Amino acid sequence: YVQSAERGVRRIHEIIETVTEAANLEQTLGEETLEPLDLAALVRAYCESAVLGASARHFRVTGAEAPAWVNGSEFHVERLLDKLIDNAVEFSAPGSEIEVALARRGPRIQLTVSNSGPTLSEDELEKVFDALFSNHPAEAEAAPGRGRAPHLGIGLYIVRLIAESMGGRSFARNRAAQGEGEGAVED
Repeated sequence: YVQSAERGVRRIHEIIETVTEAANLEQTLGEETLEPLDLAALVRAYCESAVLGASARHFRVTGAEAPAWVNGSEFHVERLLDKLIDNAVEFSAPGSEIEVALARRGPRIQLTVSNSGPTLSEDELEKVFDALFSNHPAEAEAAPGRGRAPHLGIGLYIVRLIAESMGGRSFARNRAAQGEGEGAVED
């Protein structure tokens, strides 16, 4: 009984810390001055180091050969990549490929992270970047020794906040192949 209560207290503490982090981020982003940065160079460097941390996945970077200048914060773009890559790794099988792609869409640049994760319903596609949204099965959350912290549904919300602070948007869609999904951020 005591162990269960301690787990509950830890979970409440994690939720409070995570929600506070998101609220602080909202305030910080509203006050931040955006500066020109080469998104292509940042994506290449980030993915080179991500391979070391997620060696059970194969990373492929496309469209990042030429400079892709955007106005933003290097720190917050790295944080956005952290959240997108963490999500792609968590929802893909070991040995699978995660693609990080940049594409020019007129005056905008689209950053897409694709993986072979589960297909999302239309309702989930609309909500996946909302605060406290999670589509983790309840039994996976409660499984002892699963080696991950409980999923709180804040990561992709942080992605949305950062994208919007840079004048962009975030969205998710299912890829054409069954059981594959991707999320994109446009600036």
